[in-house]
Amino acid sequence: MRCERFSRHTYSLHSDGRALDWHLDVHNRADRREARRLIRLFLARDRVGNEHALARRMGIQELIWNCKSWFAGDGGMRTYSACYDKKGRPKKVDDTTAHRNHIHIGLNWAGARMKTTFWRR
Repeated sequence: MRCERFSRHTYSLHSDGRALDWHLDVHNRADRREARRLIRLFLARDRVGNEHALARRMGIQELIWNCKSWFAGDGGMRTYSACYDKKGRPKKVDDTTAHRNHIHIGLNWAGARMKTTFWRR
């Protein structure tokens, strides 16, 4: 968990209480399968075709797993910048930085406060 202050008024989502890291290890087959299942679930279209429906309803603003990331409004999972240099070449980073030993789920304020449609009956 990274509870960091980035600037005078900007903190990490963890330090704001808006993110969680769930231990899923890319080196474990069952964990890889579960991470893929969760990501598909969060980013799937709903019955009427709304993209990333569950993520939007829950207030998820970012997902990071195994050197891939998704940010709300940004399409699907893409390369995670911490894992690559400016020319797009893979960098050697530890499993925590690469999110290979956990999946990171970051929430917007409404999601963190359970004020999204996911929490309504």
